[in-house]
This record gives sequence, C-alpha cells and structure tokens, in this order.
Amino acid sequence: MKPVLRATYRLQFHKDFTLYDAVNLVPYLQKMGISHIYASPLLESINGSMHGYDTVSWERIDKDRGGEKGLEALVNALRIHGMGVILDIVPNHMSTNHENLWWNDVVKRGARSKYASYFDIAWDQKENFKINLPFLEKPLSSVLDDKKLFLAYNREQKNFYFSYEDKKFPILWKHINTHFKYHDKTDLSSEHVHSIEDFFSTKHPLHIKELLSKQAYELSWWKLAGDTVNWRRFFDVTSLIALNMDNETVFDHTHAYIFSLFERGLIDGLRIDHIDGLKKPSWYCNKLRERLKAIQKKNSQKLQGEIYIFVEKILNKEEKIPQIWHLDGSTGYDFLEQTSLLFHNPQGEEILTSYWDSIGNSSYNSIQKAARAEKIDTAFNQMYERFSHLLFNALPACGYISKHRVSSILKEILLEFPVYRSYFSDVTRDNQSDIFIDQAFKTVKEHLPEWQHNALEAIKHALTQPVIAGSNLEQAQNIFEALTAPLAAKAGEDTAFYRYNRLLSRNEVGTEPGIFSDTIASFHEANMLRLAAFPYNLLCTATHDHKRGEDGRARLTVLSEPEAAWVPEVEKWFSYHEDFSEKYLSKADQYFIYQTLVASWSFMDLNKTSFSKRLKAYLIKALREAGQTTSWLSPNKNYEQRCLEFVDDLQNSEFMLHLEKYLDHIGPSSTLNSLSQLVLRCTSPGVPDLYQGRESWDFSLVDPDNRRAVDYALLQQSLQSDTSQAELMNSWKDGRIKQWLTQIILNFRKEFTDLFARGDYQPVEVTGTFSNNIVAFSREYDGVKMLVITSRFGFSLGLDHTLRSYSENWNTTELATKGSYKSIFDGKVLSGEQTLCLDNMRGTLPIDVLVKI
Repeated sequence: MKPVLRATYRLQFHKDFTLYDAVNLVPYLQKMGISHIYASPLLESINGSMHGYDTVSWERIDKDRGGEKGLEALVNALRIHGMGVILDIVPNHMSTNHENLWWNDVVKRGARSKYASYFDIAWDQKENFKINLPFLEKPLSSVLDDKKLFLAYNREQKNFYFSYEDKKFPILWKHINTHFKYHDKTDLSSEHVHSIEDFFSTKHPLHIKELLSKQAYELSWWKLAGDTVNWRRFFDVTSLIALNMDNETVFDHTHAYIFSLFERGLIDGLRIDHIDGLKKPSWYCNKLRERLKAIQKKNSQKLQGEIYIFVEKILNKEEKIPQIWHLDGSTGYDFLEQTSLLFHNPQGEEILTSYWDSIGNSSYNSIQKAARAEKIDTAFNQMYERFSHLLFNALPACGYISKHRVSSILKEILLEFPVYRSYFSDVTRDNQSDIFIDQAFKTVKEHLPEWQHNALEAIKHALTQPVIAGSNLEQAQNIFEALTAPLAAKAGEDTAFYRYNRLLSRNEVGTEPGIFSDTIASFHEANMLRLAAFPYNLLCTATHDHKRGEDGRARLTVLSEPEAAWVPEVEKWFSYHEDFSEKYLSKADQYFIYQTLVASWSFMDLNKTSFSKRLKAYLIKALREAGQTTSWLSPNKNYEQRCLEFVDDLQNSEFMLHLEKYLDHIGPSSTLNSLSQLVLRCTSPGVPDLYQGRESWDFSLVDPDNRRAVDYALLQQSLQSDTSQAELMNSWKDGRIKQWLTQIILNFRKEFTDLFARGDYQPVEVTGTFSNNIVAFSREYDGVKMLVITSRFGFSLGLDHTLRSYSENWNTTELATKGSYKSIFDGKVLSGEQTLCLDNMRGTLPIDVLVKI
C-alpha cells in the first residue's frame, strides 16, 4: 500500500548531498509530519551538476547522487516510517554535453543517426543541413588563430574528436582516414595516432578547417546563437536541447527506466518539469497516467494507492490546468501568487507606484513588452524567423498578405499573448486556448490599422485550425506554441522582473508584478476552486527556482503598509549616499539594491563576509539579467564594479545601523506575514510543499544562492528542544517558531488525513474593526471541524516586538460561526453561542488553528 500524500519536502540532490545523506534525515522529516520526499532530478546528468536538469542518460540514477542503490536505501528507510517519494523528471530536454551519448551520436552522424528523431532539430531547413553548435567563446576564425580547437584522441574509446575548452566534438573516422587509408580505427598504433594528430595539429589550420567542413555540424560563436541555432533549446539555454517527446519511440525509450522504478515500488509519483515545453502536453500526461496505471494493475497488491502526477506550470490568474490532462495539479506557483496578492496592502499601491514612476517611469506591461521585443530580436530570432517563413508559405495566396506584413503582425501577437502557451497542436483541446488567443488577437486588432485586419484574421485562422501532419502549417503551429512559453519566461521573470522595481516582493516566479494585491474573497474563491478540481495540488511558497526566499518576500510585503513609511525611509538612504549620483550608479539600481538588502538581511549569526560575497554574486546576475546597464552578451565591467563598490560602501558605513533599525521596525509585521503564510499553506486545500530548510527563516536570493547547504543538525536540535510558545515568540528572530508551527500543523494533518484530503471548505465572515486583517475559514469532514485564523497588515493590529497584539479592538472583532473550539497550539478554547469574539487574541500571536469540541 502506497503512503497517502499529506506533505512533501523538496530535497536538492547532488554530489555533496546524496541519497544516502537523505537516509539520515528520514526520522527528522517523519517527526516534522512529512509524508513524501520530493526529490530533485536523479537521472544521470553532466559530471558535477548541482541541479540535475541537464540529463545525459534516462537509463540510470546518477552515481554522484548515490545511484540506484542509494535510492533503494532511501526508500527502505522511508517505508519503515510510512513515507514515500515524488520524483522530478525532465521530459522536455537533455544536455548537449558530449556525455549525452544520444546527442553525441546525432552530432557525429547527423540525420543518419538512429537518434536523429529524438531531438527537435529543423532537419528540413535547407539543403546540405548542418547542426549548428554555437559553443565557441569567439568566432571560429579567432578560435583557430588562438589554437584553442585541436584534434584529440580518446585511447579508451579509440575515437578522435575536436577538443575545445571543456567540450568535445565527435569526428567520423572516414573523414580522417581519407588522408591515411588505415584499415581499422580500433587497431591504431601509437605511431599512427601521432601521425594523425600531427597532420591535424594547430600548425595546420587549413587541415582542421577541411576536417570540420566534412562534419554533420558547424561550430559558431555563442553570442550569435539566437540567429544561428537550428534546434529547439530549453528557453535560450544552448546547453539544453529539446526532445521530441510526442514521438512514441522517444517516450518509450526515455521512460522505460522510470516505469521500472515505479514497478519496483521505488517511486510513488512524478513531478513533470516545464510541461509547456512539450509539443503535446495532453498526449504526454495521459500516456504517462495510462502506462503507470497499467503497471499498477499488474502489481495491484504491491502498488495499491494513488499515483500522483504534478506539472510545473506558470498559470495566468484566469487560467486553469486542463482537466483533460488527468493530473493531480500543479507544483504550486498559483498558490504562491494567491498568497502574495493577499498579503499586499492595497493602500500602499498608489504611494509605491508614484514613487517608482519617479525613478523608473514605466509600467510593468510596457517593460515586459519591450523585453519581449528584445528577446524576439536576439535570443529567439532564428525561431521567430522560421515561424514567420513557414506561416507565410502556408497562408493562401491573396492580395492583402505580404511576407513582411505577416512577420510584423506575428511579432505583435507574440508581444500581447497573455499566457505561456496555447494547445491547438495537442491531440485534445480545451476552450481556454480559444479564449486566450481571442484575447491576444483582440488587443492586436485594436492598434492595427483597419487595412491589416484581413491579414490578422487569416493568421488567426491558420494558427487555430486543424492541420495536416507534416505540413508547413503544422510546423508553424508547433513553433508558435514552442516560442510563446520561453519568450514569456525570458522576457518576464528573467528580464522584466529585474527592471520593474516598484516592489520586489511581487516579482516572483508565477506572479504578475503589474497586479499589486487582491481581496480575501478572491483567496477563498481560489481555495474552493482548487478543492473542487485538484485537491492534491501542491502548495508552495519557496522553491529551488524562487527569486527571493519566502520570508524575504514576506518582509518586503510589509512595505505596502502605510505605517511602514518605506518611501521616507528609503529617501533618507539615498541621501546618505549622494556620492553615488545617477551618473555613477542609476537610481533604479540603487533602489533595487536597497530592497534586496531589506529582503535578504538576516538577524541571526550572519557571516558578514559570506553575505557580502553572496550579495555581490547575486547583483551581478540581476544586473545582467536586466540587460540595461550591463548584460550577459555585453558585460559592462566598469559599471558592475561601481555597483560592487556601492555594496562595500553600504556595508562599511553607518547605513547598516539604519537598515537594522528599520528591519526592527517592520520585523513583527513581516514575521506575522511569514507565519500566516505558513499556516495558510499547511491548511488550505491541497498538499503543502516545504523546500529544504525552509521550516526556518528563508532570506535567500535567486539560484544558486537558494540551493545552499542546509544545517540539518541545527534543525534537528531545535526540533528536539522543549520550548514554550511564549519563549518562541520572544525569540522569534532565531526561526524556531516557524519550525514549531510547521511540525504541529503537519502532524495534525497526519492525525486527520481525511479532513484535509476530503473536507469541505467554508470561508468564515469576519466583522468588526479587524475585519480586513483576519483571514478565516473552516474545514469539516466526518464529524471533525477545523477553524483556521490568520492575520495580515500587522501594523494596524498593533503588534509589539514579541509578536503580541494588545489592541482593544479584538473585543469588537467577531467570526460568523459558533460553538467551542480548542487551539492545537496552546489548548486555549474559543467559544460563542452566536458568533466567536476574538478577544482572546489580545496579548498573543494573532494566528490559530482550532478543532471544534
């Protein structure tokens, strides 16, 4: 019998934290109330990979992560404690490293490789097709002049290859042997090898050029990848090539080992990375579910229980995962967005927007549209040009469409497309695609001159109609749906999120920064919809991909509260550093740095040297992602150095005292946000997902900072300590209160599993002074009823520095429910014959989870 999913704990596996290391954590996680480890990708990836999303083989567990024996050891330990495993897999792409033998064979043999159909390569693009490999640090001529590319010999594999930096490019033996006429490459003497190496040495660049020209590939400069690459990448990452996962042969080959792990009871469910990268997500998800069910049916006794499948998907506020995919839900970015909107105070929107306008003078919409246009012209230019070419050739000949006009209109559509992608090319369609494409075309039509409307309608019809397999139109549809998602991601979360600095807590994966806040009613509605459609949907507020830690965002959220007085405070900070004028460092970048310090500064045991190093590495990445004052393509080292000097100036001045004083000022309110967010994640419909170590405070920055090692010894020690709630509140800065609340609620979930899996959801109306501060709901199943009370906007609650609220207004705040309820935290009872007065919240932490008695 498989364990029931109650709470997941995401672990990042790599050479420094293996499956064997996780075995030692199982008792701790079980005490925390976790039901499943949610494992990062475990299949073999490139040597030294710290994340596992660069797969080189689908046929084994990575030995650096512990191998299959390590997985068996972990699962054995988990089963003893009644726990399971959800495995993250990456069906969208594989690494282009030479360690990937399938890809290496395609590079070597071209279209004749037996793996040629495995990868999404534009084989039909031109005659004498060569796979473009944009991996050179300089143009090829410069690389040859610098003697950086040379012939090498692998004596174990008895193969020659081109060596360049850390890369190896395969060579067909026949192209070498043209000059030597040796009988067998497997029987070469040392003298033969030396002769070949000498003939193709860097002393003879023309020989190297000739040999290169005969290969199935061409080498090019990495900076031109967006113009030259003729295969689909993961976003714009040239080290990752897309798989043709809609090809049944590819599906079967890549998933055979995964299915064997499931059959042997070594995994209980799957997390699908970047579902929108697949050509046919519906086909894939249903195929996956069908195969897993067939395996389960054959082994019904051993594999009895739910099969959990989740997808990583960024959802528009109005978008839902199609029911026809037959999933258990998403990985939870949608919940992250719903809670983020809930905790931002709408009263702060006008103030913060006005202040940002005085610095950046741009709306989010205009910034992300400009970023999309830039990405179309650079990172995705080749893909866009091919899309435009194929679609033009597929359109019927008429007098109102030209190639240039098609290209121009397509760009407008891409700029306005409101979701990651549509699904017209999939085997099954849902009406959401029609809704969102109608929305995009309507917006484009509004600013197109009337004489172009016929062309626009022809393009819309072409992109949405059923197509003939293999036609230009089918290829155009596929490219459109493969382009919109990476374009949205690279222009949005990887560019505009670093340019639009109104309030950085709204710039997170899965969020819409242009929307500032939302109502309590909207939050309740989202919870009820999730319960009805995906009761096992994961609920996350921190991930391995987040831009800022969940508690750093919760702290920034407080800046939306008028009482935080953020604008006057930050204006003082600017005045302290007038030497860094806008000519020296842009005010927008300074503002970004100030918010980053607010989000990432920790009170406890902070190693100042380590923090400075982390912060500087983050800022270089952030500035280059923004692509305004410096970029990955054209690093402005002088400007970057000025930013680093600014950071040094901040950290070596009295400014840090002002920062810490301000963080003390907003600390109780930000902590209330953090703990309320935690309670909502653990009690709302769905399955709470904890990212490694985030049971304590999380002030991390974007990867790789958010993937640093976790001090599990400290966490285990704090879990074992017998500390009262009052003491934990008094010492909230050490993070133990967060861990304490987490383990109490998760173990309560364990005791009342059906309540959380099947219980109904009822919003509880709040009246009185704090009606806009309190978020309350009940859940009930089989005679058990739970009442959840959380708070927001802590300044107006009058929190003191021990997280207690002594406001007299609790006496006038009531919940529209009745009965007697007992707190699972401190055992206090809340009772009322008609309503529940919250006067017992006075003098304590205004958060509670109670059971009806």
